Amino acid sequence: MIEKIGIVTDSTADFPEGMAEELEINIIPIHIVIDGDDYLHGVTISNQDVVECLNEDRDVKTAPPFPGEYSDFYEKMAGKYDRILSFHVSSDLSDCYKSANNSMRILSDKAAEKITLIDTRNVSVGQALIIKKAVEMKKEYNAPDFMKKHLESLINNSMLLFTVENLYWLKRAGKLNIFSSLMGNLLNVKPVIGLKNGKLVPMGKHKGREPAVEEMVKLALEEYVKFGLRQDIWIAHADALEEAVRMQETMIGISSDMSSNIRVIQIGPTIAAHTGPGCLCLGMVNS
Repeated sequence: MIEKIGIVTDSTADFPEGMAEELEINIIPIHIVIDGDDYLHGVTISNQDVVECLNEDRDVKTAPPFPGEYSDFYEKMAGKYDRILSFHVSSDLSDCYKSANNSMRILSDKAAEKITLIDTRNVSVGQALIIKKAVEMKKEYNAPDFMKKHLESLINNSMLLFTVENLYWLKRAGKLNIFSSLMGNLLNVKPVIGLKNGKLVPMGKHKGREPAVEEMVKLALEEYVKFGLRQDIWIAHADALEEAVRMQETMIGISSDMSSNIRVIQIGPTIAAHTGPGCLCLGMVNS
């Protein structure tokens, strides 16, 4: 008997417009708290709304769904699917995975036994690309246990890079200490930050925005060649569309093979709330 498999994720994953619906991905909205007012991401507040609040220097924070919200969502999904794979932002960056795990205690046994939680050790476009691969695997194999095993390899071979326009946002979010060894004189320093094994790590620092973006392109091209010119590359931005498009054009200019692989999308608040307007992010997963 063929099992009906449902794919679930937090709204911490950033997809091109319309793709989540096209791929039938079920999304649990995270909370966005602005000046003390609580909103649901993608339901009562959009990515652009969050960027505008950041530009106004308002107090923007993110919070995971409560365990009860996960359990209510999973109970509904359990009525539609035989098995459920639930993908979450890196547990080192957010408590979404922890909250989802806590929800298992209040779920009915029938629903809980259908659910497999997966820590993607990623975020934003990196998380979304892993989920996209899961959907492709579901169509080909329709075997949750097999999928989970092979998704682990994809998670280990993913890349996520980003840079910021202004270090003010990292400082305000309490993240600057992670990169203190790179900063020195903060004047016009633009870090390139990566994600390794679910944790933010400094990849380098540059005097000015352009060299930082060039370094991201260089690192991405090295991975693209290393993995055999097959994988998708998604570039996400927070109020930096022109730069994101220039990055896309630069990469296509270097290798025309990339022309059908690169997408430019708007970044979600999970990263934007900590990095501020002007953030550029690049994600890639080896297929």
